[in-house]
Amino acid sequence: MDRRDRDADCLRSRYVQRGESASEIAEACGVTDSTVSRWLDRHGIEREPKYKDRDWLCDQYVERGRLQQDIADDCDVTKSTISH
Repeated sequence: MDRRDRDADCLRSRYVQRGESASEIAEACGVTDSTVSRWLDRHGIEREPKYKDRDWLCDQYVERGRLQQDIADDCDVTKSTISH
């Protein structure tokens, strides 16, 4: 893990601008999801639920072929929340 991964600008770029999930960032950095969540909180980076973004959800489910349960797990919600 590179210390720059914890940098506010780097996190903002990856999470907000590029739309990477905390899980994706965690995997790339070799840390846990909760570690990335702490970094986001520490820098005051707002974590609006990505599943409420229709384009993001469509990309995940239709374009990438992800299962609803996998998306739900990444977003820390139930499968029924994703299906609605």
